[in-house]
Amino acid sequence: MQFHNPEVLFALFLLIIPVIVHLFQLRKFRRESFTNVKFLRRLTTQTRKSSRIKKLLVLATRLLLLSCIIFAFARPYFPEENEIEGQVETVIFLDNSYSMQAQGQRGSLLERSKQEILEHLPEEHNITLITNSEIYPQVSRQDIQEVDFSPLPLDLNSVFLRAGSTFSSDRNNQKKLLLLYKISY
Repeated sequence: MQFHNPEVLFALFLLIIPVIVHLFQLRKFRRESFTNVKFLRRLTTQTRKSSRIKKLLVLATRLLLLSCIIFAFARPYFPEENEIEGQVETVIFLDNSYSMQAQGQRGSLLERSKQEILEHLPEEHNITLITNSEIYPQVSRQDIQEVDFSPLPLDLNSVFLRAGSTFSSDRNNQKKLLLLYKISY
């Protein structure tokens, strides 16, 4: 079982509050004298043992209710089998239009993007690189270093169409798309 919001599980520490309330709620039986004896006959006497069992049941119910609410907010789920067993297809779109010539803190945006891809490129995965002018199936480090500026700009719809056509039609594979795209206003 996995959780969408595992940080919510820290709220399980709040379950100590009903326990503390239960421990400090010390009620003692008080005797009250009635003027009429028939009221005494109608009064049901509770033993200490049954009262203690009732209090423990109330405490257990409160703890169960709070823990169920906390787990509901953590959003548990069971991952599907194909997510675990299927292959991962990764497509990276690298915008190499002239707008990526803009200078950032560490050089041009294109050079910085290429460097970050090279730093985080896993060796064993099958990755496809798409640029404005080229498609590199099973990209190598050399292919990434050779990417240069292109005069062809692409809008996001075209990028999604290109990326969708490069993914395989196998539904068991997990598909990931990474966009390195400069949006011009």
